[in-house]
Amino acid sequence: MYTVKISIDTENRELANKIQNELKNECRVEVLDSRGLFSSSEVIVAIVAATPGIVATIANIIQNYIKHNDGKAVTIQNSKGKRSYTGYSIEEIKELEKFIMEGGREVDE
Repeated sequence: MYTVKISIDTENRELANKIQNELKNECRVEVLDSRGLFSSSEVIVAIVAATPGIVATIANIIQNYIKHNDGKAVTIQNSKGKRSYTGYSIEEIKELEKFIMEGGREVDE
């Protein structure tokens, strides 16, 4: 099993919902809106999947979200830092996949 936890800025809450809805049949996805709970407002997306390949699916969902929201940038944070993506180039999507996976880890069932 693999786990990935990312934080998304609250103005992109719709993206967290899309990730949850599109992955619900493939893996376990939990979404927590931290608005009012912590000093910073963010949406936390925690994913538990059977294989690390789920990262490519997550990156694809983010890319499609950005394309459908007229060039909107998405800021994602994990244990390795914070980055913003516009999602148009192949290189940026590959870097996004790598960044998401850096925050992932293999766990025992």
